[in-house]
Amino acid sequence: MNKLLLALQGFEDLGPLQEINMTEEKSDRVEAWLKESVCPVVEELVDLTTFQSNTLWSASHLSKGTETRERKLVEYVDDCLVKFAVQLEACFPYVYQARIPIHHINDIRFIAQRRWFDLVHAEDFYQPTQQLLLEEFNNQHTNNFRNYKQNKTPADHVCDSMFVRIKYWKEILEKIYKLFFATIRINDEQSRKEFSSLIDCVTQLDSSVKELQKVCLKYKQKTL
Repeated sequence: MNKLLLALQGFEDLGPLQEINMTEEKSDRVEAWLKESVCPVVEELVDLTTFQSNTLWSASHLSKGTETRERKLVEYVDDCLVKFAVQLEACFPYVYQARIPIHHINDIRFIAQRRWFDLVHAEDFYQPTQQLLLEEFNNQHTNNFRNYKQNKTPADHVCDSMFVRIKYWKEILEKIYKLFFATIRINDEQSRKEFSSLIDCVTQLDSSVKELQKVCLKYKQKTL
């Protein structure tokens, strides 16, 4: 069994990495694993061009400013999130507005205005920063996102954190979407037109996310 497989097996044996409360004994075991199993593997691979390229793939293909197909898909997903929120605004006059909580109305506006810098953050490379990359501080979303489940084990955190951000905004919109359909007040031709467009937005968002996931998964399978 080569050093990489031994390191991976050692990680499987280290359940403590998954735990929030790290004891001194567990910390010592993790430190020993890093020194004795991980470092020798990294020393062998670090100078290999393929290793460097694969390690930095997400940051170099998904980050803002890169001219890649993957980055274009990220921007398309971003646009679909905003479009979804804008169409929810268009449907708002046709629902029982008193039944829509004010925080949902605020969320629609927030997302429709794209109040974040990006969905990808290169600083997630070492570990998830748990940041939504907001243009201005927002206590509600900042705290909600920090409590959102994120992968803390060794992984492609740039890619994984991007999908967590997408899921966070997407779940908010989907919750409001369901509420709107349950509280339709006016059912005329214009209302049906707006809600039909809303359904199209959901379909486009789902499709764009699946395409982005497929591209990223293909990369991960290739590098593994």
